[in-house]
Amino acid sequence: MGWSWAAGDAEPEERAAAASGDLRWSEQAVVRGWPRTAAVQQGILTDDQAAAGHSLAPEFLRWQTDRSMDVLGRADIVFVHNPEHAHVDREELHERLREAFAVLEEFADAGRIGGYGVAAWSAFTSGAFTVTELLGLAREAAGSGEHHLRAVQLPVSLVMARPSASPWTAAAP
Repeated sequence: MGWSWAAGDAEPEERAAAASGDLRWSEQAVVRGWPRTAAVQQGILTDDQAAAGHSLAPEFLRWQTDRSMDVLGRADIVFVHNPEHAHVDREELHERLREAFAVLEEFADAGRIGGYGVAAWSAFTSGAFTVTELLGLAREAAGSGEHHLRAVQLPVSLVMARPSASPWTAAAP
């Protein structure tokens, strides 16, 4: 849930549900709905960056996560949503992820988030990155092995089982 759900206005409902103590939520850093307009108006993103629909720019991730935490107070986990959709080469994608993870490490170190993860639809089947590479990028972003990368969210589908099965097998990407 989060900015990517309900055009970015789902968090007030999540906050109310969280009062029960039963809800664990996630945030996904994407450029949709009203955050797109606000990010452009505030100079966080250019029109072209916003039109792309995905941004791993550190300043955008910081801005969007700050806005989410202003509403939620704290999140158990923040997901970087479909980073493979950045449409850059593999090396550039890894650099952008490392920078995104560094921003999220700041939030985790400050106690504003419990950790972060990557929600990916096609990254593992397309060869964009592997779980091992994500762990390495998180270590680099944290400056040590004490990183806050906690989760990988994969699609679960009866017609496309490979993404949710392959990262955990001996033949993992």
